[in-house]
Amino acid sequence: MKIQFLGTAAAEGIPALFCNCPTCVYSREHGGRNIRTRSQALIDDVLLIDMGPDTLFHELSLGLDFTRIENCLITHVHFDHFQLENFQMRQRGYANLTPDVPALHVWGSHELYEKMVRPTTDVPLPSGKEIGEGGRVNRDDSVFCHAIEPLTPVRVGDHEVVALPACHGTREPYNYIVRNVKENKALLYAHDTSAWEDERVWQYFEQEKPHLDLVSMDCTSGNANAPHQRHHMCFVQNLAMRDRLIALGLCDEKTVFISNHFSHNGDDAAYDIFSKIAEKEGVLTSYDGMSVAF
Repeated sequence: MKIQFLGTAAAEGIPALFCNCPTCVYSREHGGRNIRTRSQALIDDVLLIDMGPDTLFHELSLGLDFTRIENCLITHVHFDHFQLENFQMRQRGYANLTPDVPALHVWGSHELYEKMVRPTTDVPLPSGKEIGEGGRVNRDDSVFCHAIEPLTPVRVGDHEVVALPACHGTREPYNYIVRNVKENKALLYAHDTSAWEDERVWQYFEQEKPHLDLVSMDCTSGNANAPHQRHHMCFVQNLAMRDRLIALGLCDEKTVFISNHFSHNGDDAAYDIFSKIAEKEGVLTSYDGMSVAF
């Protein structure tokens, strides 16, 4: 199984537009892995996570072909993770697709479904089973949206996906467990969130015991000592999450732990600085374009 981190920053990017804080100044001067675009990831080259404002740049700079992507998970509807206009660019007139290009299926919360399907249709928003069957986003049937019920496994291509209710500032933010069915390996993508406040998540972990081969954790606040903050995490909270997952028996000595999704407002947020701190705890630090096979 593989994950590629296309973008690894929070909403402002690093360096941030119009900012001359120490992290932004350092990142501009040193470049390389210190430069971060807005968060997005690709699993096994076929399953995209999020569709934010830097999607076109990721495709061009990393040599990717998103016309072949059939499935995309959306974590939540904040602009740095979800831009409806990107999906509208897939319809005829904006994109000229050959007949063999498959439709794109987008998966996420009911909140996402409302934002994607209702503005582009004249029919009332469906409910119940109809939502799970998918709604047309573009009038030429090039994009469909599906609402996922939390804590209920759903098959998405070659992967099984479980949506976890995240702790963040939208109505229905999701984190995801994604399992490669053929390889029987799984990852946890935990952005944007703090430690889960919905007890159903911990109950799910305790009852289902999903084995996690890789855990990617929100580290928006970097090396700040803010163990009780909400909606995002710092490195102290990353370590606490790691320890609790291990205590529950979900991870073992082979599990890869990664800190990801950094803000220039976080402490020691530049890659050159933070990566040395995380390395001491056996945690990897993401950077744009980073691929991890596990």
